[in-house]
Amino acid sequence: MIELLIVIAIIGILAGVILVSTSSARNKATAATTKQTLASLKASLTTCCDDTNATFNTTEGAEICSIGSVGNLPTAADLKATGVTYAATFDCSTSDPTVTVTLAGHPLAACNSAWTLSVYGGLTAPSGC
Repeated sequence: MIELLIVIAIIGILAGVILVSTSSARNKATAATTKQTLASLKASLTTCCDDTNATFNTTEGAEICSIGSVGNLPTAADLKATGVTYAATFDCSTSDPTVTVTLAGHPLAACNSAWTLSVYGGLTAPSGC
């Protein structure tokens, strides 16, 4: 009878360890999805800069560029967060136009700060995300 209790206790401990590991892996996968979604904006920003009269929109879900047909900015749900704000230092005549994306309510707390996406430099994620 004691042997059975020991086996049940060991199974319970292992199940707890596995649940904690799975939760961590899920948060890392969510962060990777967010990174990929933001990194995919680089091509759209480059296309937007092909037209010197284009401007960059900063409203989530809106057309990325005033010239249209480039795609839409990701919404908070697309980025696995509860809120997102975009700020653009986006003048195609500058050496490296950039967009700052700030997330709120992301499952991985380290991701809830500013991300920087530049046309020529790529994506810079917050430390720990």
